[in-house]
Amino acid sequence: MRNYLLKILESYFSEILIIEGKLILSASFLTTKKDEIVKEKRLNKEIVSAITSYRDLSLIKAEMNLFTPNCIYSTTTDNLENEIKDVISQHCCFAVSQAYEVFESFLIEILTEFLLNNQEKLKLFKFVTEDIILIRETIRNMVKLNQRTNNKGLLSMIRKISSYFRKHESNNIYKVNITQWFDLVSMIRHTLVHNRQIISPRLLKYLDTNKANEMFDRHFQRKKMGNHVCVFLEKDITSDIINWLNTFAHFIFISLSMESKLPLDVPQYIPTPLNLSRFS
Repeated sequence: MRNYLLKILESYFSEILIIEGKLILSASFLTTKKDEIVKEKRLNKEIVSAITSYRDLSLIKAEMNLFTPNCIYSTTTDNLENEIKDVISQHCCFAVSQAYEVFESFLIEILTEFLLNNQEKLKLFKFVTEDIILIRETIRNMVKLNQRTNNKGLLSMIRKISSYFRKHESNNIYKVNITQWFDLVSMIRHTLVHNRQIISPRLLKYLDTNKANEMFDRHFQRKKMGNHVCVFLEKDITSDIINWLNTFAHFIFISLSMESKLPLDVPQYIPTPLNLSRFS
């Protein structure tokens, strides 16, 4: 029997790997170049100096219409080490935000596919009141309408469907409530995207109200950047966050697959054997 949910999980993994691979590439190149510059012991300390500009939209026939506000970005050999760490942290934050978006799409698609193939479950969520067959797009729209803040509606649907999900939501290898952890990541993602990494009073209140400070400290750091305290990430920790998202995606795949008695196997990567023959 073919598992019709597998293609959605594999599509998720493929997209996530591209995000993580590009993060590893950029972090590696930035660190290598930084180390090279430090070893050079340059007499001229300036590495990057930049200003920004704007034009006055109303100066239609002016001979000069280019202005530079009184601010400058400067990186020198003196602040290079810290600046590269901050740049890599920004790349990490971007990767986490992208990974979250991919995971969110995965949730919508796997629930849509499950309900498309198990339409008797539609009554469980009051999507229908009688026995009718719906097309994929209609079901997908119904799923999205049930999304709610931080995707809580979608996770609630999976919880209703699967006893396996309910059993291991908290009783798992990480010894945390995985949906609570995901809710925290949702809040962090909002901070990264909409608040430029700056930790807001809203986030601090969330951490205190939900007793989530310990969970926050497990994956995220706080760092003073300019005049603000910001979310700070390192590459290895970012990879760990992505691994947790991957694990959560697999858990959801298993939970829904078991409900439909589908095969649980996920094809594994097998490295190509090295050909060490001197005659090759």
